[in-house]
Amino acid sequence: MFHYEDFHYNFIFKATFSLYIQLSIFSTVNMRSTEFKVCLIYALKDLTSRKTRTAFTILGIIVGIAAMTSLMTIGTGMKVEIEREVTELLGSSILLRDREQSPIPMYVAFVVNQIPGVNETIPLAFGTGSTNGNPTLIFGVPPHRISIYAPITAGRNIGSDFAYEALITTDTAKKLKVNVGDKVTITTTASPTPKVFTLVGIVAQGSLLQMALAGGMPVMVVSLAQAQQLLNLRGSVSMIVVRVSNPMLINSVVESIKEYYPVVEVITQEDILHTVSSIISTINAVLLAIASLSLIVAALGIINTMTMTVREKTREIGILKAIGAERWHVFTIFIGQAVVMGFLGGIIGVTTGFIGAYGIIEYYLPRMLRVPLQIPFVVSMDTAIEGVILALIVSSFSAFLPSWKAANIRPVEALRYE
Repeated sequence: MFHYEDFHYNFIFKATFSLYIQLSIFSTVNMRSTEFKVCLIYALKDLTSRKTRTAFTILGIIVGIAAMTSLMTIGTGMKVEIEREVTELLGSSILLRDREQSPIPMYVAFVVNQIPGVNETIPLAFGTGSTNGNPTLIFGVPPHRISIYAPITAGRNIGSDFAYEALITTDTAKKLKVNVGDKVTITTTASPTPKVFTLVGIVAQGSLLQMALAGGMPVMVVSLAQAQQLLNLRGSVSMIVVRVSNPMLINSVVESIKEYYPVVEVITQEDILHTVSSIISTINAVLLAIASLSLIVAALGIINTMTMTVREKTREIGILKAIGAERWHVFTIFIGQAVVMGFLGGIIGVTTGFIGAYGIIEYYLPRMLRVPLQIPFVVSMDTAIEGVILALIVSSFSAFLPSWKAANIRPVEALRYE
């Protein structure tokens, strides 16, 4: 017959006997919810008894969730910023370009301007060239419309269509080591004869959209007429911006343009935003697939931790079952440990991920790209909730098999286990 005094210094017996007494009392009154709480309390006590192993397991979850949260936050910020830039740049506007990327006749702009609902048309010309021997994007805009696409921050605007004057961005000035008042030499494959331009002003530094268009190249803004000569586009342009008086008229204007000039490709704000979203989603998918490797490592760590715990607790499990514990009690104890680790890892991981994303957006990206990007830091509750849920799913699935094995251990075999 058992005497409590004989096991006074036996930690395992004291713990299991205490659990047995509580479970026995609660079972008699059919209080399953209270039994569940007792199992979780037992699980928490077991976790705190092996702090180092628990901490390293949670750390693995934190790393994986933090990486995914950071990438998703940066992707969300980029999407918000590009949508803002596209909205500001286009608004109630339509872009026209040739489907074959060929130049568009200049007269198309004048004809489209007569379509009902069209406020104005702005022809643009752009192409690659060389400025002082450096590859450059040549961007030609009517002088009276330059401020719409590139606000002037220093100096003045180009004086006239045929003036040999140019504007540069702040980043271009640093790369080419030039400033307002300096003279630069511009050449292109279509116009190999060097032409000297005077820098008369500096325009606002590039945005994400400009980086996408220029690919990081220096940008030289000249008048439309000068760009046409440099790029051999006399009588033609690269693109036409159609500004519509009312956003409700965009669809009717698009239909009229397609009817008049079928070979033209019409691009609306929605088209650009859809393309941008698709690109960012693809980039996020690739980055998240890479970040998921950290979660795989965390899952393996949980499996290893739970397997070792089950082996260490085999005899204790036998005692629990011998004194009346059911399989679901044992299963709840071990799966509960995994859920607790997953929850803590998810909460800390999401917080760490947001902090990491803020540091990357504010400090790392501007220094790496050497461009003052204006990516907003967006704290999304959806991202936070998804991170915590993902941590719970990974931890629960990883611990399911060890917990199931623990629940099905036979008491007789467990009591013989050394």
